[in-house]
Amino acid sequence: MAAGNRSLFELPRANLEDILTKVPLPSLLDCCAVSKSLLKLIRNDPEFARVHLAKSEPQLMIQSSCICLIDLDTDAASRVEVKPNFITPIDRFHLTHSCNGLVLLEHTDVLHNVHHCMISNPVIGEYTLLPEIVARLRTVECGFFYWPKTNHFEVLCTFYPVKVKSVSDASSSSSTALDLSSDSVSDSAMEPDLVSDHDTNSEGTDLDIGPEDQEPFLDSNLDYVYHSELDPVAKIFVKGSRSWESLGSLPFSPLTIYSPCHLEKTVHWICMDKTVSSLIVFFNFQTHEFGEISGPAHLTKTPENAYAELLMVVVGNRLTIIDCFTNPLRYSVWVMKEYGVQDSWSREFVVDTSGWLVHDRHSMLPITCKNNGELVMLSDHGFILFYDLNKKKGRVVNHPPLDLESMSLMHTPSFISLRDVMCGSRLEVVMLAPRLADPGLIPNNYLELSTADLTGSIAA
Repeated sequence: MAAGNRSLFELPRANLEDILTKVPLPSLLDCCAVSKSLLKLIRNDPEFARVHLAKSEPQLMIQSSCICLIDLDTDAASRVEVKPNFITPIDRFHLTHSCNGLVLLEHTDVLHNVHHCMISNPVIGEYTLLPEIVARLRTVECGFFYWPKTNHFEVLCTFYPVKVKSVSDASSSSSTALDLSSDSVSDSAMEPDLVSDHDTNSEGTDLDIGPEDQEPFLDSNLDYVYHSELDPVAKIFVKGSRSWESLGSLPFSPLTIYSPCHLEKTVHWICMDKTVSSLIVFFNFQTHEFGEISGPAHLTKTPENAYAELLMVVVGNRLTIIDCFTNPLRYSVWVMKEYGVQDSWSREFVVDTSGWLVHDRHSMLPITCKNNGELVMLSDHGFILFYDLNKKKGRVVNHPPLDLESMSLMHTPSFISLRDVMCGSRLEVVMLAPRLADPGLIPNNYLELSTADLTGSIAA
């Protein structure tokens, strides 16, 4: 065969995989569109998918009007938009977690008292729905863990069960308590017409009713309805299970945890619950145990620094806190050098933003800190800022403005198929039409590739 006609597949398998794992995601998708052999290798080979995942770098995933991935390792910040035509309405599901190439999306149906969890690989267009959590609940926070070596996954769900009480006479001490905290619906649930007759109202008996029985809340004879929260609980779904299993009471309030990050088989949150002494709480998916870790000594739990000015990420396999609260113009980057030891927290970097000529500096929120020492910040006004902590220089990249409900997280793109992940499970995997075909053939169901231009640079 002439040298000019040599096939790429004449390379040894290991060499070919090494080349492809270094190709950016947009170019890799282009390869799938021009070669059936490359499509088969990249899209349908489980071994290549695992090798690719092991070498992939995290990218920024944003859910706004669509779900998009932004490559943080290129100067032009290539953007990949994922526009799925899910049978399950994707606009109701929100990104909450990413772990080893898969994402967790959630939706709470308040009307029917149901919480839905969806595991998806949006890059290849597959998803599966977990069994519903049926209960009157609020303030749901989840944790997600996937281990690609064994294709094992678990989902933790924490929430407040709610007891709903209907009162027919505000001046009377008698009332009817409607206990809707049960996870299952009894076949003998009370019929709506029986409830509306107020047979037990005068005696204040607790009534267990199904989540579909909404009539008691619409009865014009009731003066008002109010809620009382029960103790927070935790449930877990393990691959291979048929239903959610109870873990009992939760040692912290789901209202107070945020900024989840994974370290090995443990998910960590910053916790503002003042009944918990430590700044960080965690759940170990291997032991199914909750725990606490102290944060930097100067950081205390105050309403002012919650949910916005403290971000926890993992950098170089170490817990890292980016403190934008102590000094809003000088971000401090704290690293825990020895896991679980409070005295090992060390302030490694200080980012002085006072001299930056950026008009909306105060609206920028740190998203992550890359292993190469680059801090990534996202602005709701429409740009992404990359700041090199070592060189003290940065660059600004255009991005469409974000709406109030936008979600952002770090995600490692993967070609791992949910069909392989769910092998041995009773869950159904839904496969969309092929995403790697001509976009014109599949309206609203493709990967859209575009590039954002640099708009400028900054220096300390």
